[in-house]
Amino acid sequence: MIVCHCHVVSDRDISSAIDDGVQEVCALASVCGAASDCGGCLPTVRQLLAERGCPPDLQVTVRTIRERLGLPPARTDRRAPVPAA
Repeated sequence: MIVCHCHVVSDRDISSAIDDGVQEVCALASVCGAASDCGGCLPTVRQLLAERGCPPDLQVTVRTIRERLGLPPARTDRRAPVPAA
């Protein structure tokens, strides 16, 4: 099943990343891009991590993920200005 439509990341991709040692949302976003764009998949990503015994980080938002990864604000993040193209 596709979990992240922005980056075409499946539940199998996420399971594989967890098998490889990923245990938090930001690390997962760094590996495959899931939860780093529109945020629609963030609840599912959290759920998949929790199902595998990873501690939930409910404070993480798309904005904090993008900041930690050094990415510009997402176009859907209306709280921060979007740089001109």
